[in-house]
Amino acid sequence: MAQSPKVDDSGKRIPDKRFEPDEQLFRRFMRQAMSPTRPYIDLSAISLPDLSVNRSKYSRASDVVDDFPDFGVAAFLVSEIPPSQVYRGTTQFEFRAVHKPLKKNYAHSEVQCFRNGEHFSWSRDDIDDEVEEMHYRWRYRLQQVLKVVIGPPEPRDSF
Repeated sequence: MAQSPKVDDSGKRIPDKRFEPDEQLFRRFMRQAMSPTRPYIDLSAISLPDLSVNRSKYSRASDVVDDFPDFGVAAFLVSEIPPSQVYRGTTQFEFRAVHKPLKKNYAHSEVQCFRNGEHFSWSRDDIDDEVEEMHYRWRYRLQQVLKVVIGPPEPRDSF
């Protein structure tokens, strides 16, 4: 059962910084990201930076697809967020869940990337060999632990 949002004395909803290792994070994905010939979700459904997810502490998996009827939902545990990576012994990338409530979605969170301790949200101009390798390796590791909890619906026949 999802919990109610935390509020301060004025009634303002405040982020919950504590994530338990066994808390599930839900990510929606398009039908095309899944194939009967592949036992996993395609890498295209796993984006960085700042992977958008919902927390199971404050939502159900079905909440993620309420307004997206052709999508499915995959889940992973906070403890399954791929650990830090060191690139060529000089740059450390770390990944962690950060609660980022939205006005109409208190459960919204992000898995954020930190480069040498600083939040690292890059643009296409920032992509170099270091970022490209980290991006692929991290997404591949997460791909291995994602579990489909709500499959996308079968395509409807159109006549």
